[in-house]
Amino acid sequence: MLYETLNIASLWKLPLLLVVENNAYAQSTPISANFAGDMLARFDAFGIEAERLDSTDIHAIDQSAQRQIAAVRADRSPRALIIDTYRLCHHSKSDDNRPEAEIAERWLREPLVVHGARLDGLEVERIDREVEEALGAVVDAARSLP
Repeated sequence: MLYETLNIASLWKLPLLLVVENNAYAQSTPISANFAGDMLARFDAFGIEAERLDSTDIHAIDQSAQRQIAAVRADRSPRALIIDTYRLCHHSKSDDNRPEAEIAERWLREPLVVHGARLDGLEVERIDREVEEALGAVVDAARSLP
C-alpha cells in the first residue's frame, strides 16, 4: 500500500507531505537488524524529494516542515520529511528489550526537555500549573460519568 501511494502521488503530482517518524525500532527490534537499504532512497525511487532530520528540537522540526510545506505548495508535488526520533516508552506491555542506559540517555533529549530549557522558571511553573489544572478537570469529569 505504501509503494502504491508513493507511485500514485508521484505520477499524479499530488501536493502531499509525507512525514515519517523513524523511531529506530520495529516494536522492540532495532531497525539496524531488520531494515535493508536507505529510507531516503525509497522516496528517491519514486522521484519524491525527501529531507531527513535528526532532531528533537521543535523549532528545527518546525523549520524543516515549513520548508517542505512551502515546496509542496510551490511545486504542487509530493515531498517527504523523515524525522529521526526515539520512542521513549515501550511499544506494548512487557516487550521492551532496549538497553536501559540507551533509554535514559534519550530522555535527556526528549522534546519537552529540549524546549523547556528555553523557558524561564516562572514560565515553567505557569505551564506546569495549567497542565495540572487541565488534568484535574479531566479526572473530575471522568468521576462524574455514570
